[in-house]
Amino acid sequence: MAEKEPPEPKRRNKTLSVADVLSGALDPVLKKRGFATKDIITHWRVIAPTPYDQTTIPDKLVWPRSAA
Repeated sequence: MAEKEPPEPKRRNKTLSVADVLSGALDPVLKKRGFATKDIITHWRVIAPTPYDQTTIPDKLVWPRSAA
């Protein structure tokens, strides 16, 4: 009987961006701080007016409780 060869290991020597590598690690942390997604942080320079786009970054989002 012929023995089965083990599967070829996945190559890990490909180039990845830092954003791709960290996105999986950052998502749970950002959700804990009130950010549903990381879009508000990554697009902060477009959202914030001058000079705040260069000098600040959001730290935490706090949504008001509904009066239900």
